[in-house]
Amino acid sequence: MIRQQGATKMEKKWLVIQLVVLVLIVAVLLAVQERRFNAQQALLSEQGRQIASLKSELASVQDKTIAALTDKQAGESPQEPVATGAEVEARLEQAEKTAEEASSKVQEMLDEQNLLKELATDMQDRKAQRQIATMMQARHEKILDDDIAAHGKELYELYKKSLPKEGVMNLFDGESDTAFKELVAKYPTAQTTAVAVAERALACAARQDTEGATEYYNMLMNGALDDTVVTSKGVEATPALLGYFTSQYARNGDYAQAQEMLNYLSENYTDSTLALRGPGGEPVYSTVDDFVQRMGNEINRSQR
Repeated sequence: MIRQQGATKMEKKWLVIQLVVLVLIVAVLLAVQERRFNAQQALLSEQGRQIASLKSELASVQDKTIAALTDKQAGESPQEPVATGAEVEARLEQAEKTAEEASSKVQEMLDEQNLLKELATDMQDRKAQRQIATMMQARHEKILDDDIAAHGKELYELYKKSLPKEGVMNLFDGESDTAFKELVAKYPTAQTTAVAVAERALACAARQDTEGATEYYNMLMNGALDDTVVTSKGVEATPALLGYFTSQYARNGDYAQAQEMLNYLSENYTDSTLALRGPGGEPVYSTVDDFVQRMGNEINRSQR
């Protein structure tokens, strides 16, 4: 009877841990979306200012043209050469087209962000989980495709060689380390380089190597890299790593630090989807808000 009660407690504890871990991973996804959205909004605002400037320039050209024609009719030589408004109109048309495209991209990002958050609300919905995974995988593929188009295939080859070795004792061998260093040296600002750093950080986290995870996390955050990237497994790097660090603090009894990390997640990544490591190593998605609430409850129970 005592054994059965002990087994039941262990099962409940394991279920709680699984739920906590599930909620941890989803926080990563939507944080990146917010940063991308803010960048697009800034670009859209700048294009709006350019359009206003072009309209003002066009009005000035038209005024000068009318004045020049009036001078000509009066028999006077114009003081300045008469400028045509055709070029300014063409520039205005192009600026408005660019602004419209940027606005469309912002709306697409908002729609995707809202969909991700809606899907991630129910962690037990397998169909929603698969749909999020598909969207994340597509985002990862786009990062690679854009970089190959911009920098060539060498970047991709270095990235593939730099990936952690799964199923072996050493995550990084000589070949992967050499490729990784070359990738960072040759393409320090490429998104694919950021993905390579994130892959290493999360691989260390999966092995409970907090020191290694911290090293690559700092590299991702402190350099000229984009920390909003998605890994080959469909995990948005930054929220997932922050979720891992939170869990480690709580596991080690450092509840104050764990709560501080939760506050940081809530303040900066509330719109993100966080990916947690599932039983088979696959990502399981949740919202950051769900993770923060569940983890906060777990911390409060542990402190009683």
